[in-house]
Amino acid sequence: MADTKIASLTDGTSTSATDRIPVAISPYGSGNNAYITPAYLKTFMVTGGTVTTSTPVFDMTQTWNAGAQAFTGLKLNVTDTASASSSMLFDAQAGSVSQFYVRKNGVVVATTHYEAGGSSGSPGGVLGDSVSMMSTSTLGWTSTSSALNTVDTILRRDAANTLAMQNGTSTQQFRVYGTSSSANANFERVEVGYNSGLGIYGVLTNQGGTGAAQALYLGTVGNNNVAIVTNSTTRWIFNSSGSFLAATDNSWDIGASGANRPRNVYVANNITTGGTVTGASQINTGAGGYIQWTNRSSLSSPADGQLILQNWAGTDFGRLCFGGTTSSFPAIKRSSTDLQVRLADDSGYAGLQLGSTSAALKVGTHSAIAAETVTGYITIKDSAGTDRKIAVVS
Repeated sequence: MADTKIASLTDGTSTSATDRIPVAISPYGSGNNAYITPAYLKTFMVTGGTVTTSTPVFDMTQTWNAGAQAFTGLKLNVTDTASASSSMLFDAQAGSVSQFYVRKNGVVVATTHYEAGGSSGSPGGVLGDSVSMMSTSTLGWTSTSSALNTVDTILRRDAANTLAMQNGTSTQQFRVYGTSSSANANFERVEVGYNSGLGIYGVLTNQGGTGAAQALYLGTVGNNNVAIVTNSTTRWIFNSSGSFLAATDNSWDIGASGANRPRNVYVANNITTGGTVTGASQINTGAGGYIQWTNRSSLSSPADGQLILQNWAGTDFGRLCFGGTTSSFPAIKRSSTDLQVRLADDSGYAGLQLGSTSAALKVGTHSAIAAETVTGYITIKDSAGTDRKIAVVS
């Protein structure tokens, strides 16, 4: 078997099948020689044959030992004067079928799937039209043009079916843009996460430059509710009909006594309460309004300085009681066009007292007639509490 040096080859030189081309001189013997100077070599073909143990076709080593030098381990430089778009810079096949290749435009293709990882497993891979990563893998971005710098924006798996945006103790924010231009100098967006300017976590709209302030809507497109939850408990509900409801009856307040109070409440119709209405100032109604007790009585004012007491039907009024409804209390009762001073339970008449000698009780005018007959007396008390009688004549 003859040896033929590459340096001795010229264009068109042929060698026999038994010729060997040593491309490097190995200190371990002529069987390990390998050296190539491709000045005249057009195609380099190696047939490894059939093996029963791991015998790499290429098994190359090199030691790099210069810190300022940028080394290249393997290099292929193709001058692409003209070629098909499917041309490959590298093509690894199994059974004459491409399994991994690099196209001339730099596209890397793994025909089945791609995995990246070390001896502990595969932290990530591409399988068909999906990308998968192991549980501790992350997807991150740096703040520079180099991916080798420290990442500051990170997506990771937090738990089963849970995606997290997390970077240690650094607060995070997710943004969805409606508009953006001039490197985000002009924008409209929704921000989800921590707002450092306000010092809060929230869902906020924001704008900058020529961007316009936008409203934030929270709701459902389908027929369902929107709920407000605090301390893991549902407190308030906007139901699908638009009503604002307490999730639990008679449990939560709006405002607090003396603090955190709403300023005004405007209602177009009724306010119905199961308890007490308390006002520190006044209760106003419209000119045609009234105060009414359900199935009882009402109080209205038809004109300035006038009050009307009526029954529920608005057709009559019984009596106005003072202090209680038993015979221990007085009342004023309407009887047709007259007023009567009655006991509060309407069991009899009650007395009427004048508190001073200058007080006057006026019940109309009287002109003497020829024959008058005293038919009774009206008893009143003077300021000392002494009974006095007023004659009733006919």
